[in-house]
Amino acid sequence: MTRRPETLTSLLCAYHRDLGWLFGALGQIDHPEREERLVGKLVLEMLRHFMIEERYLHPIVTQAFRDGVTRVREERVERDHAEEAMRMLERVDLSDQRAEELLHALGQGFERHVEFQEEELFPALERTLSPNQLAALARAAAQTREPGASHSHPMAPGGKSDLLTPREGLVDRIHQALWQQWAAR
Repeated sequence: MTRRPETLTSLLCAYHRDLGWLFGALGQIDHPEREERLVGKLVLEMLRHFMIEERYLHPIVTQAFRDGVTRVREERVERDHAEEAMRMLERVDLSDQRAEELLHALGQGFERHVEFQEEELFPALERTLSPNQLAALARAAAQTREPGASHSHPMAPGGKSDLLTPREGLVDRIHQALWQQWAAR
């Protein structure tokens, strides 16, 4: 039996599940250092996810749908709100009530993002593009998601990534590192 090729939409759904797991794991952690690393990992993965959407999903949406430009514009507004929440999160202590509120708002925005994409956008894309087109995009997007070899995994035992600590300036450092990594490919 031949395995069905992974598509861009199924790949992004898998990334949504990974991010959902990270959000859920945050509520289970009671060790400040682990929480710090997990927040860093969440921010890294969210920004990597946004970059993949910007590079692979948004151009297709603008081309494939009459209202594609509007859809992408709305997604970018939501992404900008999420990035601002992540920047505000950099400036508060994770034990502070404000951090909990920011993480909650970020999680709710993420849930809306997933709901829109998985219930509306992805089915429309799957009706519009061929499985081969979606598979080619998935292969390219999967390479973009691979972490850079120059950074240790932030959740590895004793493994702190220079990229993820300290949180101050984290969003901007990750942005820069991801775009430099992408430009080098």
